[in-house]
Amino acid sequence: MEIYSYQKPKIANVVHQQSILFGAFPLVLALIIYLFFREKTTVLWEFIRFFSLEQFFIQIGFAKNYLPEWFVYSLPGALWMFSFTMFLNTVTVFKKSLITVLPLLAALSIEFSQYFSITDGVFDWQDVFFYLLFYAVATIIAAKVELFTHIQSKATYTGIMLFYSFIVALSDVA
Repeated sequence: MEIYSYQKPKIANVVHQQSILFGAFPLVLALIIYLFFREKTTVLWEFIRFFSLEQFFIQIGFAKNYLPEWFVYSLPGALWMFSFTMFLNTVTVFKKSLITVLPLLAALSIEFSQYFSITDGVFDWQDVFFYLLFYAVATIIAAKVELFTHIQSKATYTGIMLFYSFIVALSDVA
């Protein structure tokens, strides 16, 4: 099937939207897990208490007892890893550069700083495994599927990087 030149911008726009959603959905899912099923001692919960939304999230959190431990504790970090890796691999400027390893280095640094008691939290080999697995899956998907994003502004890149860093900070134990 031949794609005419007037159809290419439409196709590019659809792929652009799907690549953004493909990277954002895991991040939203990780946030939902943190809100409903994780400890109430994170920085995120400080915001929830500030806006008096605590009761709403606590009532839904009862399902935690029925979920596997890896879902509650290892999956959110792995989803963040997947989302950030997909973002870096879909932005044309970053694609095929060493900066695409940044999410993996950040996650492993956090995990091993817990191992050496440099930061709070509990080191877990299962977390390391999930980070490596989700990084590999995101990298393979990004290589196989031609996803792309045309962002020209360095300020936009910086904003997105700060956003991902902010998400990690919200999950930190206060």
